[in-house]
Amino acid sequence: MGQYYKPAIQAIKYEDNRKQVRKLFVIDPYDLDYGVKLCEHTHRNSEVVRLVTNLMYELNKQDWATQLVWLGDYANPSFGVEPNLYGSLQYSNVQFRKENGVIVSAMVEGFNGVIDMTQDHHYLVNHDRNEYINTAENVGAYSQLALLTADGNGKGGGDYWGKNWRDVGLWRYHEISVMDKERFDEYLKERSRFQSQVTHYKWVKGDYHFDEIY
Repeated sequence: MGQYYKPAIQAIKYEDNRKQVRKLFVIDPYDLDYGVKLCEHTHRNSEVVRLVTNLMYELNKQDWATQLVWLGDYANPSFGVEPNLYGSLQYSNVQFRKENGVIVSAMVEGFNGVIDMTQDHHYLVNHDRNEYINTAENVGAYSQLALLTADGNGKGGGDYWGKNWRDVGLWRYHEISVMDKERFDEYLKERSRFQSQVTHYKWVKGDYHFDEIY
């Protein structure tokens, strides 16, 4: 049977009184006229991927840390909650503005601001694995962000079985930031100073590409 997926972003921030605040954003591919099976909405030019990427970018600009999972309904989730996470996740309300039939901006329930859907922010930074990816160098047909964070791949119809399928899910539930080149250069420079003091701390450029099914 087919497996259905929900991209879910958990945003975390600490207030001045050190109180932790959490928000959860869940995107419904149907809202953007895509199917909900993994390979139906995770091509690298998918508007579902674009919405998730740009929402994470805006959250990171507002100093929210973001964890991401592309959660399948056959998965064994790990956000530290009940096993039936897929069924308990409620979709966020999303409103779009179009120009000439193209989505140019979006507003997502729970996010304070307007998301620019025309931008491409190419740098993905995984803080848990000390890895980064420049998606502008992606030579595959599918989104690296979506497939690296997928949980449940291989358990249902519509899942990904193409090139490098064993890498699917390596980043699921990890803390990931989306950056433009300017922010990434500043971040890497800052972390490099730290790296010079901690010998076991190394940044690695991830080499993940997901292409059409064999």
